[in-house]
Amino acid sequence: MPRAIAPRTRWALAASLNEAADALVELSATDGASDAAKAANDELRSLTGALGDNPDFLADLATSEMHLASFLETQDKLDDALKSRWEAKQIWDKLAQKQPQDINWRRASSEAARQIGSNLARQQKHTEALKAYREAQSIDQALAATHPDNAQLQIELWFDLVQIGMSLNVQKRHDDALARLREALAIAQTLATKEPSSDQWIEALSVTHGSMGEVLADSGRPVDALATYREELRIAALFLQQHPKSPRTKAELSRVAQTIGNLAYQLVLEGKFSSALEASELATALMPDVVWMQTNRAHALMFADRIEEARAIYFRYRGQKSQADKLWEDDIRNDFAELRKRGLSHPLMDEIEKQFSIPSATQARQTAEPSAAQTV
Repeated sequence: MPRAIAPRTRWALAASLNEAADALVELSATDGASDAAKAANDELRSLTGALGDNPDFLADLATSEMHLASFLETQDKLDDALKSRWEAKQIWDKLAQKQPQDINWRRASSEAARQIGSNLARQQKHTEALKAYREAQSIDQALAATHPDNAQLQIELWFDLVQIGMSLNVQKRHDDALARLREALAIAQTLATKEPSSDQWIEALSVTHGSMGEVLADSGRPVDALATYREELRIAALFLQQHPKSPRTKAELSRVAQTIGNLAYQLVLEGKFSSALEASELATALMPDVVWMQTNRAHALMFADRIEEARAIYFRYRGQKSQADKLWEDDIRNDFAELRKRGLSHPLMDEIEKQFSIPSATQARQTAEPSAAQTV
């Protein structure tokens, strides 16, 4: 009869399976990785009776539950992942009660709560997600208060507040969302002042301003949103001057420029033409080769009665793709239709549509010249 494998040996084997799962991910073998993570987790769960009093074992089990949850979420098995994250959180809470002097257990519990919130948000369960985010905030606020010099605890609290703010925004509780984001901004500003060369804190400032801009835009305050996005740009540009090789900052500038480009159209629709022009010119200055941004600039110029400039842009990109497979002319026609629905019209719109109905010189030439296949 074969000898039973000792619990500690099985524990070590389960740990090896989790390492194998990570290695399989590196090889893009996601199904195999998920299977290995599940096998490891099942093995650890089966050892709870034998090793459940060992804090190191419990920590490994909780980590394994979080590990498995990540794989399950990539497979959209959100309910199963949620169970694993709750299991992990309960273990971290148990360890925190047994060893209250070790703040890592409470930090791990907070991280589990954040991940639970993100899982619930993906399932559109925003009230439950908000509750989970607030639990994480409660833990992190207590930790940050007792360890005020620990910057990592401060950044974790900052992240909780951002998540709470954006969760409130989804529920259209815009004022509450802005209040939480302002708290987050205060933390980021303090950290950035202490370590001005740290890209982590600069990113925190940028993310917070961007989140505030999103809330302001969603709540019908696009002019205020534009001012917030401008501040986000200023911070990113300043950091890029100091760190010209930072790819993350360059990507952030690009993202903000596109956000401002989209905001320009919202400003046009709301009749705030001077702000729309400011937003569109800022976006196109940053990304001059992005064609779709020019549509909003043309609209803003038109309603600002800068007719020649607007007309030049409308015709400059004729026949080009404004985005993906969408033709510039079709984009303009669609925008004009929406503008009229909003009670916004201008004589130039009729002129442009009339001209667009006539084939351009290029189109006419292509129609007149038979293809090689037709002449054979």
